[in-house]
Amino acid sequence: MGERISAVFSIDSKTKFCDSDFTLAYKASEDINEKLGTYQRNLKNNIKLNVTSNWNDFEEAKNKVSQLNKSNFFTYFDIVMRAELLNYFAQIILLKIAMNLNKTEDVHNSSTKIKLSSWNDYVSIFKMVKHDVLKYLELEAESSFFSKNKINKLKEECETKFQQTETLINNTYLFVSQPMTNYLYIDANGTIKKYVKEVTAIE
Repeated sequence: MGERISAVFSIDSKTKFCDSDFTLAYKASEDINEKLGTYQRNLKNNIKLNVTSNWNDFEEAKNKVSQLNKSNFFTYFDIVMRAELLNYFAQIILLKIAMNLNKTEDVHNSSTKIKLSSWNDYVSIFKMVKHDVLKYLELEAESSFFSKNKINKLKEECETKFQQTETLINNTYLFVSQPMTNYLYIDANGTIKKYVKEVTAIE
């Protein structure tokens, strides 16, 4: 799949296209969309944060953070956001070729479209895990007499990671949520026009 994707992005530098360009871009777009679905399922199905009690507040707090790290939560989100961007770029290139060949109807009737509904799932998963972990650490700190400061330090470290991922999600959403039709206007220099508006996935 990698060679096909690389070929599509090299096609983007062309000013005139042929049917084989469209076919290559279409198949690459389908491949990327399929991979995106795999990454989405990994994110959704691999977050298990259950912690067993061991009568030690700090050890329980560490175990919670350990479970978070083992789940690859932040890594999965990074991969999914990169896949969303790649999917978006592939769609733009496909639309550009389709417009050049008067095949826009073929693209609009295809199953390879940006699915902004996916962001409801991203936000739901993110908020659920963030609340689960931070609230757990908060309660552990409140109930701990000897380890309150150490637990709060763990909580602060997790808050930083969550904030970084939240920024990543919002920045990616800001990019891919732009209306696709805005990209169908190409100026005299061959530049695809884009209108930018301030939006966020997570309020």
